[in-house]
Amino acid sequence: MKLKRPTKLTIPTISLKKVIIIGTIIRYTLAPITAHPFDVYAWFMMAQKVLKQGPGAIRPLWELTATACSYIANITSQATGIYPTPISQLPPELNPHWGIKYIPGPIFNTIIKTPIIAADIALTLLLYKIALKHTKNRKTAQKTAELYYLNPITITITAIWGQYDSIPTLFTILSLYLITTEHTYLSAISLLTATAYKAYPIAFTIPTTIYLLKKKGKTETIKYLTTTLAPLALITAYTPQQITNFIKYILIPKPFYGIFGYGLTYWSISLLTPLKYEPLKPIPIAIGAILFTITTIATTKMEYKDQLKDLTTAYFLLTATAFLSLRYPTEQRSILLLVLLLILTTKELTLIKPYIALSLIATIYAQKPFPQYLLPIATINPNILLPIFRITEPLRRYEKSRAITTIMPTTSSGLILATLGITFSVILAIIYANIINNIIHKMTFSRYTSV
Repeated sequence: MKLKRPTKLTIPTISLKKVIIIGTIIRYTLAPITAHPFDVYAWFMMAQKVLKQGPGAIRPLWELTATACSYIANITSQATGIYPTPISQLPPELNPHWGIKYIPGPIFNTIIKTPIIAADIALTLLLYKIALKHTKNRKTAQKTAELYYLNPITITITAIWGQYDSIPTLFTILSLYLITTEHTYLSAISLLTATAYKAYPIAFTIPTTIYLLKKKGKTETIKYLTTTLAPLALITAYTPQQITNFIKYILIPKPFYGIFGYGLTYWSISLLTPLKYEPLKPIPIAIGAILFTITTIATTKMEYKDQLKDLTTAYFLLTATAFLSLRYPTEQRSILLLVLLLILTTKELTLIKPYIALSLIATIYAQKPFPQYLLPIATINPNILLPIFRITEPLRRYEKSRAITTIMPTTSSGLILATLGITFSVILAIIYANIINNIIHKMTFSRYTSV
């Protein structure tokens, strides 16, 4: 009896069109009635800052995008008579604190999230294209699109939270794709665009430079670096203090209201037990230096025969290095990490389970502002939320600092977050170690066969 070969994909797939329709309906259902109370309030207030001072040096394109959205929302509010709700008009139990004065409401929430949702759609189509080109398998490409666009963490960050990491992720992945398809200038411009939304994509000039030197030569490398770094050098020269402060904030941040570290990291243990800042301050820097050295060596030793896969691997290793060393890798940053892992998953299907596990952990961790992210509903009827806020009250404690009352986790909620953060780090460390081990194995095998 002849046995059939097992199919590569055992998970049922749905068409790309259905993925886009379902995912978009979910996003626009959630977008008006949910929002991270602090972040979306910050986008709401950003327009005033930009109009007075102009955009800053760290994320100028997002500040301009948020300002344009605010202008559209203001016109829409005047036409509909629906305006942001002052916190003072809500019951005291619904106060989100952190100095927040308004709940922007459904109109602003929908408008500010629209460019983020558009980026999600564009990124889904790009991932489909990359997977189809990489595997020549339409079902695999459809599954890749589904695993991104219907991923609960992607929906949470975009539609519920209102963070915009899918925009810089889109331009980072587009830059990655373009550099492997011989479009050096366009790739550099795309990465520059990503960096103008959030600063961290500029780090990918490091693996890209290594790749170009190995595969394309000095001319293409200079072309890429000149296009990418020259505008950034001008910005740095114009606003050196902003850049310096930002680097310090990322690499050696002060404790956040006494918390040494939190997010998708083992440093979330500080939510349970206080960690002294001065004695421990050098440890994350040392860990980062060690992992960065290992990542750089691995990136240099890769042969880049499969250009897309190997360069994606280099990007993933660098992103994982940040997650395994920095003290505040928050949930929205996982979007880029997971997208890179998803691209690797198109051929390495054994990575699907870790991808799903990391996505699930990040999704649960991102629920920490619950039920505060439901406050837009209070602009319609605050009484709906009162029972939920009262039931979840034991998960929150309040601290007053610098005239601002903050909401911090209690021991029980801190235990949940610490467990999730540590588990995320362990899974990511295993993936990182396995990739490094595979690179070393290939290097050793290559040396052996060349003798």
